[in-house]
This record gives sequence, structure tokens and C-alpha cells, in this order.
Amino acid sequence: MIRVQREDFDVGAEITKLTSSDNTVGGLCVFVGLVRDMAGENPVQAMTLEHYPAMTEKQLQAIEAEAHARWPLHGTAIIHRFGRLEPGDRIVFVAAASAHRDAAFEACRFLIDWLKTQAPFWKREEGPEGERWVEARRADTVAAARWGTPEIPLSSKEMSRPMTSYDAVFFDFDGVLAESADIKTQAFIEMYKEHGSEVVDAVVAHHTLHGGVSRRKKIRYCHKMFLGERLSEEGLEVLARRFSGLVEDAVVAADWVSGAHDVLRETIGRLPMFVVSGTPESELRRITARRGMDAYFVAVRGSPPSKVPIIWALLEDNGLTAERVLFIGDSLTDFKAAQATGLSFIGRVPEGGDNPFPPGTTVITDLTELDIFGDAKPPRRSHATYSSDAVPAPSEG
Repeated sequence: MIRVQREDFDVGAEITKLTSSDNTVGGLCVFVGLVRDMAGENPVQAMTLEHYPAMTEKQLQAIEAEAHARWPLHGTAIIHRFGRLEPGDRIVFVAAASAHRDAAFEACRFLIDWLKTQAPFWKREEGPEGERWVEARRADTVAAARWGTPEIPLSSKEMSRPMTSYDAVFFDFDGVLAESADIKTQAFIEMYKEHGSEVVDAVVAHHTLHGGVSRRKKIRYCHKMFLGERLSEEGLEVLARRFSGLVEDAVVAADWVSGAHDVLRETIGRLPMFVVSGTPESELRRITARRGMDAYFVAVRGSPPSKVPIIWALLEDNGLTAERVLFIGDSLTDFKAAQATGLSFIGRVPEGGDNPFPPGTTVITDLTELDIFGDAKPPRRSHATYSSDAVPAPSEG
């Protein structure tokens, strides 16, 4: 049973529904999630949950079906609320009923772990310092990884047909369209060099591992973890502006990724193209305009929020079906965004670069290898070793 609703639910009534008509149930495990008044050390005054109804219900149904395929269950229930909630309000109800307790415990844990990482909800917290989008927590991603790779429609699919046979293409920007990824790395080095080489090395490692995550999130995390400083919103804004000043002109002047300009010129008019990036959206739009690229795209979207809600919004606003859209990215964050939203995915790994993608992922060295019309050589496959530790940056808070 799946319900996505604005109103509250009655825990006792939901338990009764699962058990009253089935005397073979010997074990029932229930999880109820509540809104906390703190996110780490940050006070939370309210939380707003957003989602896209048809996509959300389809994903929850797939997660529920996977639980029934893994354990001998007599019944399950997932109720998830949306809208504005305050501390103490109930958010989610997950229950699994079985003849025996082990199956009930395991299935309930599985359902909440996958729901937390795979269902298309996103959260915006309100606090004394304003509003902020909540990113995926590393602990949630690691918890979900213990159950293995999803076999339901959550995983990315290889490009087994020409690009123009899709209904749309989403591109990351840095490292996919422009050779600008190293520019961002050099900016982080410049920002933190006064703190010494050990800090710089840690910052660069964090930035590299979490490619595709917004710079504001990275800066906040690096200050907290490597400098022991909690940035105020004003302090973060100053540093974010400094970062923009270090990179914008250089990104405008950066070379194209080989083949990228040709792909855009040959594809425009054949299918809609979009940019989905972790760069601040206002800066990204200035850059694409200054490079003369903006006319190629239906929309150029950057942070905030993160890539998953951007993708869901683009799909709904443009009447697109996830299974018919291709995403081309260069980071594990891009791969996970495609995985969470059901898009096909191709990873760009420059010649000699480290491959961050799971085994079996279709990868290309540059966009000259893209099969636009069905006459190109097949792209390579990833042989990387995938680790559950290689996950997006933890939520700040």
C-alpha cells in the first residue's frame, strides 16, 4: 500500500489495517519518521517536502515490489507526507508484516533505506539563518548500499541506440561541454592556500571526489571539516562570490571538450537539449551566454537545488519521460542523479583520467565518440571498482 499525502496519518489505524484481517501475521515492524528541531548543530523551524506525484508513486511502488520479491511478506505500507511540516510532525510511515520477525525487521529497514535515497522527494529546511535545500546524507547512501544495486527502474542504462533516438539530452557543463573542471580545482587551491598544503590537499581531494556538487556546499563542508569553522550565511556568500570571481572569465575562455560544439550544432533542431550543473544558475547562464552557447538549449539550470530536483522539474515541465532521456556527465554525482531519476547515462572520462563510474557504465573520452545518428563506433565500458564510500558529500548540518 502506497500513499503520498499532505495530511497526517494515524499510526494505530494503519497498523490495524495491516493486521486485522490476517491472523497468519506473526511479526510487524513499523518505522515512523519525525521532523527534528535540529539538523546537526543547525536549528530547524520548519521543513517543506516537495515531489512530483506520478513519478513519486511509481518509484515507491517499485521499491515496495522489490521488498516483496526479497522477503515472504504478508503486507507492507509506505505513507509519505509532503508540504510544510514543523518539528514533531510525522513525515513517513513504513511497515512490513510477515509470519516471522526476521523478515519483518529486514524488509522494514530495506524499505526506509531505499526510500531515503531513491524516492524523488527533496527537502527545504527553514532556520534562523534562512532556507536551505537538504542534500543526500552520506550515511543514508551507505545504508542503502548494503542492500545492493537496485534492479528496479532506478539504475542508469547504457546508450544502446543513437543519441538522436532519445527524446532529449541533458548535459553537465564542466568537463562535458567545456574543459573547465581543472579551473574549479585551481580556484579551490587559491581559496585555501593560505591554510597550508595539508588543508589544500584535503580540499582538492574532497572537491574531486564530489564533482557535480555545488561549490557552496563544498566550501561550507571544507571550512567545517578542515578548518574547524562554521560559516555563517554571510561568510559563505563572501567566499562564494570570491570563487565566482576566480573562475567565471576562465570558464568563458575555456576550450570546448573535443566534439562538444559539433554535437550541439548537429543536434539542435533534432531534439531538445538542456544543461544541468552544480554551478550557481545565474553564473552558469552568464557563462553560456558569453560563450554563445545559450541558443542551443531549451533551459540552462544550475544550483540550487541539487541535480535530482532539477531533473525532475525539467522532466515534468517539458513533458518528458525519464526512460527516453539521456544524461551525459563526468562525475559520480551525475551518475547518481541519473540513477535516482531513471535517465540513461553516459560518463565522460578524459584520456588518462580516473574512472569514477560503476562497472558496466558506458564511458567516452570526449564527445567525438558519441553516436549521434547511429553510425559511430561503440563507446567504451567502465571497468572501475565501485565503492559505497564514493558517494555525494554529506549534508551540512
